[in-house]
Amino acid sequence: VLILMSILTGAKLTGYASREYFLFFLLALVPMIFGHTLYNWALKYVLAPVVSVSLLGEPIGASILALLFLNEVPSGLVLIGGAITLAGILLSSYHSE
Repeated sequence: VLILMSILTGAKLTGYASREYFLFFLLALVPMIFGHTLYNWALKYVLAPVVSVSLLGEPIGASILALLFLNEVPSGLVLIGGAITLAGILLSSYHSE
């Protein structure tokens, strides 16, 4: 679907620097290996509702990685939203116990 949309919109698919291709590779590898594997592993030790709600933290982690690797500084609204999301995750995890 993404390739089709890229072709239809005329987005550039080739000609990136080696660093960008490496980042694309990491975007595929890190969530697959670490993210999904760790969530499935956590189901052995943590209640399913806690693991499920913790998935809401993925955008927060993505924002942190964007800051570290792409020098993309989150806006104030993103920081506020992240704080609210973290508070919700914490409240939900304490309430589930």
